[in-house]
Amino acid sequence: MIPGQAQAPELELRDIHLPAAPDIWPPAPGWWLVALLLLVTCFFGFRYIIKIWRRQQQKKQIIALLDALENETQGEADNVRLAKLSGLMKQLAISRFPGEQVSSLSGKAWLSFLDETGGSGMFSHGAGQVLASGPYMKSMEQQPEWNRLKPLIKQWVETNA
Repeated sequence: MIPGQAQAPELELRDIHLPAAPDIWPPAPGWWLVALLLLVTCFFGFRYIIKIWRRQQQKKQIIALLDALENETQGEADNVRLAKLSGLMKQLAISRFPGEQVSSLSGKAWLSFLDETGGSGMFSHGAGQVLASGPYMKSMEQQPEWNRLKPLIKQWVETNA
């Protein structure tokens, strides 16, 4: 202490008080936005996954129908087998593409449609030509090449189912 100075009264000071921690609820508006975006993303992602799964299931069912059709029509005439096969393909095409575009097609137009939608020219210029005229013939002048026709049809189904 310095001589000649009066002694200062002792102050009663309190410690520094920090503000209370922010509450967890309700979250800030930015977190609400993040939660909303996450929810919307999950919703559309789930719908997309369901759509892919349903399409795969449909593809498996159609391939099974093709195999069953081949087995059940084994002893029938080729024109009957071709008519049933073409009918099954038309049903798939109508379910996948607009009905007005597909339902009226027959002959060369049907083959062209099949080529445009995944046939890679093999329906109009290959083994698939029998689908246009074969179902309407009483007796087949040339036997359909079933071992080339079946993979072609399966490839088309894989592309379009």
